[in-house]
Amino acid sequence: MENKIDITFDKSIKRIISKTIRTIRKYNLISDNETIAVALSGGKDSATLLFLLWYISKYSYLNFKLVGFHVKTGKYDVSPIANLCKSLEVELKVLTIDMKRVVEHKNICYSCARIKRYAMWEELDRRNIRTIAYGHHADDAVDTFFMNLIIHSNLEVFPPILQYEKVNLSVIRPLIFLEEKTISNIFNKKRLAIVDYKCPYEDKNLRMGFRERVEKLQDLFPEYRVEASIIKALENYFDSIVENVNMDIKVHK
Repeated sequence: MENKIDITFDKSIKRIISKTIRTIRKYNLISDNETIAVALSGGKDSATLLFLLWYISKYSYLNFKLVGFHVKTGKYDVSPIANLCKSLEVELKVLTIDMKRVVEHKNICYSCARIKRYAMWEELDRRNIRTIAYGHHADDAVDTFFMNLIIHSNLEVFPPILQYEKVNLSVIRPLIFLEEKTISNIFNKKRLAIVDYKCPYEDKNLRMGFRERVEKLQDLFPEYRVEASIIKALENYFDSIVENVNMDIKVHK
């Protein structure tokens, strides 16, 4: 049976909507009348991303169009994604990739993500769509920070917006400062749905292991909100970059 999604105006999510709009405006993620592609994995985060962007486009002063993209990697039912897009009157484009190309690589998760990314990018270029949104949230940013620090000895994390000049494409992350628990609450409250599919290589995902370890940091520092502090530090870092860029523009005018 098709899941009945709650698409009515909801004052209770005003704070979350305002925070997301603030992120969009601060980092210039979306331009007026732009078409935004939304990468739909079939999971909770991307479904919530699509809903929040749709809600903002419908009930706020921001004006943009949405198109959903899903890259299918197995024999599973994509109707939860299709039903969500149908309810929001958003076009859905489903692409399919050959997983044999993926499992031949040693780093399966990385290779799969890369092949899916390029499959979407080719279609975006064909349609002349220049911005794609991903559902990465604050917890993802924290996990990535520690993964880069510990595995690669780098102080790096994915930013709210990343420009790929060679392909004339911007990757945006409007939910980058929302915690996972906030996204889960919206997902459940609005009766969104996920695809019933478990990747056979999911147990090999390093990110899941880091998430478990990062959560244990709170036990080591019970008097502090550890993850919230890290998220705020990342936001301050990105803000400093924006300020430096703006200052450089003013100096060279």
